[in-house]
Amino acid sequence: MDRKLHIKGVSVTIDGNKILQNIDLTLEKGEVVAVVGESGSGKTSLSKALMGILPSSGEVTIGGSPLCHKHVGRDITLVPQNSMNSFNPSIKMGKQLIDGVLLHKIDKRAEAKKNTLLLMDEFNLKREVYDNYPHELSGGMKQRMAFIMGILPNPDFLILDEVTTGLDTLNKGIILDKINKIKKFKGILLVSHEIELVREVADRVIVLKNGVPVEWGPCTDVLSTPKHPYVEELINSLVENMSEGITPLKKLRTYRDNNSCSFIEHCPHAMNICTGDNSYTSRDRNWGVTCWKYYKKEGKTDEYC
Repeated sequence: MDRKLHIKGVSVTIDGNKILQNIDLTLEKGEVVAVVGESGSGKTSLSKALMGILPSSGEVTIGGSPLCHKHVGRDITLVPQNSMNSFNPSIKMGKQLIDGVLLHKIDKRAEAKKNTLLLMDEFNLKREVYDNYPHELSGGMKQRMAFIMGILPNPDFLILDEVTTGLDTLNKGIILDKINKIKKFKGILLVSHEIELVREVADRVIVLKNGVPVEWGPCTDVLSTPKHPYVEELINSLVENMSEGITPLKKLRTYRDNNSCSFIEHCPHAMNICTGDNSYTSRDRNWGVTCWKYYKKEGKTDEYC
């Protein structure tokens, strides 16, 4: 069976606003693909669209079959960015963790509880947390419990949305170690603005700007020698361990909402054609860039300025 997650032409439009536009991606078991971008670029919207939380157009298949509700929570799971909203405040943590496992008949109750407690030990969580209510836990504890809930069903594909948010250095290291252990057996879509985290665990990366993929390819190539002017500025601007709200990227957020390239006001290579409705996109699926700067570099001869 083709155990791949195929994403083709996925777009999200809310109240007439294009949040995501034509996302193409293939995720295989045994690799980590990172989705990178500043706040508002569409990273979290992509994860929600894949899980059916946001309505979307396009095609998503898993193992050759259209992705549907029977896969969600079993074959593909999400560890969301805001763990505060991941849990029902009136239900004990342990019950919430194993409910999904029981729903999909993956394990019986005793086995599910045993596996949960073992994972809690691994994530530096006291066993009494199993019987606590969400309000009795710190934000970092809830974030780790959300991670456990995501991996407990042993899914083939795992979406991690800013999974280290709110964690101290010690517990961030625990999460990172776990990602490195399980990535050999799962396909992981890592949504993050932490460049160093992406460098350490990702095989490939796709960079979004205003819902549009502007560059994609091997992680070492894109993050070390970016081709798109925006990606170059993004890599140089992001500061590790600084929240997205206070990074130097604020200057990049003053784009005009039109059909031209959203980076045009800040781009040193801007040309007349960049003000049009469409941007040139490389057709290489292994590495690509959405930028007219690379039109002639790829052997095109038409006049474009």
